[in-house]
Amino acid sequence: MQLNLHTLFALMFSVGIINAQNTSPVISNVSFSKDAQTFTAQYNLTDADNDDCEVIVRLSFDGGKSFSKLNAVTGAGFPVSPGNGKQVSFLLSELDSAQSGIPPIVRIIATDRKAVDIQQIVDQVDSNNLHANLLGIPFPRFWSNDAANVSLTKNYIESFFIQQNLPSYRQSFSHSGHTAHNIHARQSGYVNDSNTYIIDAHFDGVANTPGADDNGSGVAGMMEAARILSSYHFENTIRYIGFDLEELGLVGSQHYVQSGIPSYEKTKGVVNFEMIGYYSDKANSQTFPGGFELLFASQSAAVKADC
Repeated sequence: MQLNLHTLFALMFSVGIINAQNTSPVISNVSFSKDAQTFTAQYNLTDADNDDCEVIVRLSFDGGKSFSKLNAVTGAGFPVSPGNGKQVSFLLSELDSAQSGIPPIVRIIATDRKAVDIQQIVDQVDSNNLHANLLGIPFPRFWSNDAANVSLTKNYIESFFIQQNLPSYRQSFSHSGHTAHNIHARQSGYVNDSNTYIIDAHFDGVANTPGADDNGSGVAGMMEAARILSSYHFENTIRYIGFDLEELGLVGSQHYVQSGIPSYEKTKGVVNFEMIGYYSDKANSQTFPGGFELLFASQSAAVKADC
């Protein structure tokens, strides 16, 4: 791709931080220039704790859906001390892989490498939000009998994702002449964009039931997780999914696995919210699906030891 003056000013910058327990570094006053071979970005880097930072640069050629590493960047890496007039640069040939007319997005990230306080995140879970989320879900939600309520539920989940500033879309598919939808939102990872962790819950219900626990409670939990986590910047991507037609035999999730995973994503783990509204402290009340103990021996042993 030839980089003319018009294209140069069409380049968009997404500057960000990776949240840590202390005050996070901030990138500001970004400007850019080029010569015959090199693209250069100049910026100011501030950190209230005056920590040395790691600076990371990523490129997107699909409007921000995915970001990739560059082969070589001058001025990035660790350590970079806070200050004004910092620079990163890379060869214009890095932009040649763009296959569409969409201007590349250059993402510059700064992190002070301090650990995130996990307990601080957990403490933000609010039972009032969980209750409100659950009350907002229509019922009953069986796919054939309650199509109107299922449609309202899809809108509810989708609107919630949008409220959290998470890009959302519907993955459509057909089953027995019925059009169904999985509801997606994606929180792009700032360092390893392709590494994806899924947080999901199915939103359909069993016929002639309100579906409060199965699985309104799971949807409410997924929404609360999205509310909290969407305010952070993480190294890896989080994908939130509301699955359709689970009660017909995992139809929605099977469709995602078979044809819905983007080519640029590598699924690294899944947190599935299923019937979390039910709780029992009875000994040995936790059971596993068949074969789980063979696949996840250490995890199964840990749960059993805690029963």
